[in-house]
Amino acid sequence: PPLFLSSSPPLLLLSCRHSREKGYLLLSDDALASLNVSVHTVTVFPTDTCLGGDRGSSLVLHYFIGYDTVILNQLHALFQGGYVHNVHSYDLYNLNFPRQSESWEDLIYHKIRVFVTSVLLVFTTTTLVAFTLRETHTRVLRFTVHLRYRSRHRAQYLPIFLTHCLESLAFVPIMIGVLMFLFEFFDDQVLAFLVFSLVWSCEIFSMIRVRANPAMRLFPCFFFSLFLLFMIYLYSFPLGFSYVAFACWLSSVVAVMLHFSNRFGAAGPAQRAASMHVITTLFWA
Repeated sequence: PPLFLSSSPPLLLLSCRHSREKGYLLLSDDALASLNVSVHTVTVFPTDTCLGGDRGSSLVLHYFIGYDTVILNQLHALFQGGYVHNVHSYDLYNLNFPRQSESWEDLIYHKIRVFVTSVLLVFTTTTLVAFTLRETHTRVLRFTVHLRYRSRHRAQYLPIFLTHCLESLAFVPIMIGVLMFLFEFFDDQVLAFLVFSLVWSCEIFSMIRVRANPAMRLFPCFFFSLFLLFMIYLYSFPLGFSYVAFACWLSSVVAVMLHFSNRFGAAGPAQRAASMHVITTLFWA
């Protein structure tokens, strides 16, 4: 079998190198030639049957899915391990995943481990984001009340501005910590940031639009279930189509948000009166 594999689609769409040893991928072309390392070049065209064979599949792979995921899965299926180096992005992928045992005890243990890890990550992320938003919302309301009070009594604004800024800076390490926490569980930092942004957006939607009692009970359950399914897919398939899974999760969440917004979004007179009572109580507190 070849020691080295290079896959270069036309028009330099993607160029990858595969080797069973990581050291070969760190060598330059001159070093490989001087060491007499055999290199086998494979050229794959976008219209080949392995990539769909039609123009529509080529457009989907090029603009949405990406050729790298397909190539990584194919190389892992052929060689059952090794390393892949993306010549264009300089990314190095490790394909040496532990082989799953055929016994049902190991299979059940693997599924339970994936489920527990996914639940832990979902619960921790949503809890930290919800806590940060709730505390920020409370502090902003308190700042608004103090600002209106000082405006009516013609007092100085500088002390409350300084106090509010110093209190807000305490949440910056929390947000950075949540991102660093996600970066440890995600190999792709862009995907981790997208997940964090979606969780943040859903928490804001839940705080602003989800006011009715049925919506307050159902929307977190729907969001938690969709988030959990996404995480289970990521940990079950390390070389899976993660961005396609994220797009499915995003579209499902948007559909749920539109449904709850149309079904429970309009606040009734009793809810508006209750909100005004809470604001008035907070103002005079």
